[in-house]
Amino acid sequence: MRSKTSTVMKMGVLALIVPLASACGGNDEERLAAPPDAVMPQSANFAEPHSVPVGNGSLSLFVQPLRLETNSSGSEPQEVLIADVGASAEFGQPYLDPEQFHAYASDGMEFQRLEDPESFLGNPLERTDITEPGETVEGSVGFIVPPGSRIGRLDFSTPESTLSYTVVLQPVNPASATAEPTDDSASG
Repeated sequence: MRSKTSTVMKMGVLALIVPLASACGGNDEERLAAPPDAVMPQSANFAEPHSVPVGNGSLSLFVQPLRLETNSSGSEPQEVLIADVGASAEFGQPYLDPEQFHAYASDGMEFQRLEDPESFLGNPLERTDITEPGETVEGSVGFIVPPGSRIGRLDFSTPESTLSYTVVLQPVNPASATAEPTDDSASG
């Protein structure tokens, strides 16, 4: 014979499951559908060339693994995320512009681009129209990383497409790294 408590508990659990299942149900196509004209990001790997439509042409874009450096030129030192990039024209007359690059923290907050990259970056990327197939442009784009932020991704965005580089391994600033490994970081 079942106890009254057991039956009441089962009914209570069932009463919780039915509304929860209804809330989670629905048509997946409606929830996941993007507008037909939406620009969907493509995933990219660092240190590999990627073909990207830009303007009236196409680029082969190459982004080195990101690095961090300290900018001590202002009143307070700032940690700067640096993306070293290169691109060559595949066809047409595409352009490359630092404004096409956006860096984000792991929580989605966009990092501010360096306002005066010439004062800190050795070879700052400048907007360049690439007029000949095979012509190559190289430079660096810098972003200010607030203290305690984790780097999430770097995007290369144009009206035609978005190429997204996800940061899995956080770059280390050599100026803030210790010279000798600690006990828990030493390899055996």
